[in-house]
Amino acid sequence: MGGAMKLKSILLLPALMLLLAGCGSGLSETDIEATAEVKAVLTPEPTWTLKSTLTSTPVPPAEVEPSTDPGLDLRFTAAVDQYVKSSWSTWSLGEQMGQCFIINAAGMTKESKEAVIKHGIDEAFDTLSGEQLQSLGTMWDLCESKATTSSSTVTTTVSDGVADTKRYGDYECVSASDPHPIFTHPVIDIELIGKTMPPGLASTGMLKPHGYFFVKRGGESSGGEADWSGYPRSVPVYAPITSWLRTVHPYRSGAYGNQAPEPPIEYMLIFEVSCEVYYKLDHLAPLPDVIKEAGPFPMGESTQLNTPLKIEGGELVSYWSGVNPGGNVDLGVYNTTIERTYANQSRYADGWHDAWLNEDCPFDYFPEKLRKKYYELFYDMNAGTIAGPQDCRTSAQSDILGTVQGAWFEPGKYGSVFAISTSMSGLVLATFEAHAETGASFAIKVPPEDATYIDPSKITSKHCYQTHEAYSGNMPPMYINLDLVSPTALQVEYGTGICNERTPVETLSLER
Repeated sequence: MGGAMKLKSILLLPALMLLLAGCGSGLSETDIEATAEVKAVLTPEPTWTLKSTLTSTPVPPAEVEPSTDPGLDLRFTAAVDQYVKSSWSTWSLGEQMGQCFIINAAGMTKESKEAVIKHGIDEAFDTLSGEQLQSLGTMWDLCESKATTSSSTVTTTVSDGVADTKRYGDYECVSASDPHPIFTHPVIDIELIGKTMPPGLASTGMLKPHGYFFVKRGGESSGGEADWSGYPRSVPVYAPITSWLRTVHPYRSGAYGNQAPEPPIEYMLIFEVSCEVYYKLDHLAPLPDVIKEAGPFPMGESTQLNTPLKIEGGELVSYWSGVNPGGNVDLGVYNTTIERTYANQSRYADGWHDAWLNEDCPFDYFPEKLRKKYYELFYDMNAGTIAGPQDCRTSAQSDILGTVQGAWFEPGKYGSVFAISTSMSGLVLATFEAHAETGASFAIKVPPEDATYIDPSKITSKHCYQTHEAYSGNMPPMYINLDLVSPTALQVEYGTGICNERTPVETLSLER
């Protein structure tokens, strides 16, 4: 597609991946991932961005009401996708035009969208008149202008195998063009991995855009009850492919609370593989000398290397820090030839959340033999069971317009504060960034055998969940009452007790 040759908002990752809450009773291990200090690490604007082909979302004409028919929107998206494939596949602007129509569908009238669904985009012009024709024509002009502009301003000159016109904000892409790289080395030796988990986990009020390696730890504590005693250096972490280190983000982990004299440091590293693909590794420490010498790296800041550091495939980049009680090293892979579809596409193309648009299954980049092993180790952390081979999900698959399932935001707030989906074995996970009384993240887990269980993708109006005793841990009974006011607006009430006998704690008015 027209946007295949750019990397989007890489520096949003260090901030967003660290918007995770501290320890709280009954949290899953993956909920215990970072510090309150790091939650505030947000720069005013992204600083490492290669512009999207669709750099902004137009404001719909004032007289056009946004659609409140999720079924129509889904049919419209499917129809446009099919039309691009069947009629515009050879047009250089075809895919850009199609994506623009989908992203900005709120600016079209119901009748003009129905005409596109029934007849196709070009053919719809012959069936409409008046306001409906104007609606389609306005959207065409807008999308054609944006596609033409982006096509003329984003060039792809390749010299000696290096795409030298691609930029990451102020930084040029330093690698060759390769949208389908194959990782040549394991990130962690397979005998040191006990479990894996794909992206898309609903946790701490967000949908996680990265996968997990869970290291084998023998008799080590899984909680963080004991003082942290230093970096174990027992699980080396390697570059999976020859790549270029672009960003280093150190932060202080709060996993051990105040039990450590000074919260230990963990690192997130972001690498460029090609002009289309990048990956991040997180929960690492300490750094090897070759990376430390590229510093300094101020605490809590995302430091971009003016001269990217080339790391060969299989070269040591760090170790599992031993700090995170979940025992996980995070691997996220992001490919700009991919554009995922979300319930509110404009939010994810806002320059801050673009990594979710490019999110891909990290395990699929490894050779078949190793990939198969990773799939066999898929683990449902919340249920405590191996889920085994199944489709490698992404966050976008859990964000479903017209239902409660997905990530939800407070108006004007950058990160999502509530996310609801299902775990790999079918548990409902309703997760919050912070409890109004404790400030800690928390989750309500509902297994299929519970009386209040309904798959959240099936809830299109109101429903109440309550914690199941087998998954309540040390927490008292809790409930969550959901009211889908519109496809893009949700009222969330939670508190103590059960659905029929409850004491509210907080009510949130959220949006897609």
